[in-house]
Amino acid sequence: MRNLQYIDLSSCGFHDAIPQQIENLSGLRYLNLGNSYPIFMDNKLKVRNLQWLWHLSSLEHLDLTGVDVSKASDWLRAVENLPSLLELRLASCGLRSLISSNVANLTHLRVLDLSWNNFNSSLPRLIYSC
Repeated sequence: MRNLQYIDLSSCGFHDAIPQQIENLSGLRYLNLGNSYPIFMDNKLKVRNLQWLWHLSSLEHLDLTGVDVSKASDWLRAVENLPSLLELRLASCGLRSLISSNVANLTHLRVLDLSWNNFNSSLPRLIYSC
């Protein structure tokens, strides 16, 4: 399955952990682990880190809508290391901060959804140059 390019596991009901085998799918271009109705979910999928994303260098579309990444302090660094990323959906993910000096690495990004988060900081100026 190393040649797999598209996975949609949205609303599959994963709890506590994203299947670790996903990091082995280096040719993956589209990954959806999001939830269609994240605001109404009591038992959100929770992740502590997103280092597994570093293995998905071909990823163009990433949807983690409704996945609680509030404990993943590395979320922005992990996303910045995706050179082909065009679409990033992190709605209702428990995000509070967007502080990073490397946001400019997201130069190919065309869609960014950060809705339904509770940011306690302003967007970095570099994000406007993406």
